[in-house]
Amino acid sequence: IDWFLKQKFYNPDGPNGMFYFGHEVSIRYLDRRVNHLDTAIANAVVRRSGNLTESSLGYEIFIGSRWMKDAGNAGWTVDIFFGVGVAARSFNKKYLSDPGREIQILDNYFEKEIKSRIYFPVQIGLNIGFMSPKSKSKTQ
Repeated sequence: IDWFLKQKFYNPDGPNGMFYFGHEVSIRYLDRRVNHLDTAIANAVVRRSGNLTESSLGYEIFIGSRWMKDAGNAGWTVDIFFGVGVAARSFNKKYLSDPGREIQILDNYFEKEIKSRIYFPVQIGLNIGFMSPKSKSKTQ
């Protein structure tokens, strides 16, 4: 699950599009599951299962430019942007097959996913879309 709250501040339309800057708050929740058949035990097959949940909260700033043929009317739009941020994340391991006991084979899978508790996301993007016609306000 990813939730983003983004705010953009546009400049007037010019020859290079509508330059903007903005910021974003992001909340992320990821759930990873592992099912492992352990055949290392003689004459037995043991199923080991567990999950790793990750929660993160981040803040990012970005700049970009949106191009339209006519900013006052409906039409196709191209938006290119670049942003950087900082985010903190936490991890929770849960062993479903043997609760309360760490299982090394599952930890090997989880350690590949657990990295730094703080990370610095970089956003580079291109959005292509269609702007719908603007409605006239009653005061015009």
